[in-house]
Amino acid sequence: MKLLSIIIPLYNAERYLRQCVDSCYQQNLTEDQFEIIIINDGSSDASFALAQEIATEHSNIVVKDKANGGAASARNVGLSLASGQYVAFLDSDDYYLPVKFGEAVLRTVKDELDIGRIDMFVSRKGQTVESTCSQPFGGEVKTGKEYILAGIAIGSVCSDIYSLSFLRKNKLTFQEGVTREDVIFNTYAYPLAQRMEYLGIKAYYYRWNESSIDRSQDVDRLCKNLISDLNVAQQTNKAATLVGGEVGTFYKRRSNSLVVGFLNRLLHDKRIDRQHVTELFNKACAIGLVPIKGRTLNWRSTLIIPFLNCKWLYK
Repeated sequence: MKLLSIIIPLYNAERYLRQCVDSCYQQNLTEDQFEIIIINDGSSDASFALAQEIATEHSNIVVKDKANGGAASARNVGLSLASGQYVAFLDSDDYYLPVKFGEAVLRTVKDELDIGRIDMFVSRKGQTVESTCSQPFGGEVKTGKEYILAGIAIGSVCSDIYSLSFLRKNKLTFQEGVTREDVIFNTYAYPLAQRMEYLGIKAYYYRWNESSIDRSQDVDRLCKNLISDLNVAQQTNKAATLVGGEVGTFYKRRSNSLVVGFLNRLLHDKRIDRQHVTELFNKACAIGLVPIKGRTLNWRSTLIIPFLNCKWLYK
């Protein structure tokens, strides 16, 4: 069995793909220790052809082609093909920092982790900054529940190295057809981890895509993004019921916090016309997230819940 499977969902990234793949070979890992699984997700540029070309240069690259279905579906295909002891996700326009990612992998293996957490550098508009998300318990192996309650940021799967047996045992896959699928995946994964560690190694270089749906100025895409926010809140609420205990309570409050943020956007984002405001509010009501019941993660947003629950605001 190989030590690691690196899954790369590929969509229209011919400009960055070679740097992305080359970075996997700049680690302190030999070629027979890992595999790269590239899933072409219906690219309309020369990405697929380039991936096939790069695959001929190495003995450990698998390239698969599929109809466009989004990053989640591509990652799910990659997971079904993975054969490594551990698995990592690398976006095709990003790359690993030399040596550092390999160090993180070897630490994860040595400490027999379910999930090992790395750090990112984020590049936006030519400026590169370190990720400043909360990362508690540096260098300590704890349960995922302990990390959640200590305030670890639940975000991109590219920040994590997962035990493949852990993922398969718990039947963890990506929800397809939505954005923020990373957050949903980790919302379910983290509480199940018996051995999790924030490694404190800056190993990933993330390119912020200004045309991403998360940052689009287009109203229809903005509304789709808001619906995905609702979906994250709904899935967090479902996870709260499954997990129970302190983490369940934390997740319930986190879900409420997300809904507060969603409703604030409806009321204050001038790009959203009244028709869309009403439709999105009604959707939140239909899936049981509004009216908001209970507390949020902070007292300030908890105080405004009665106001935000007023239906007439969204008419």
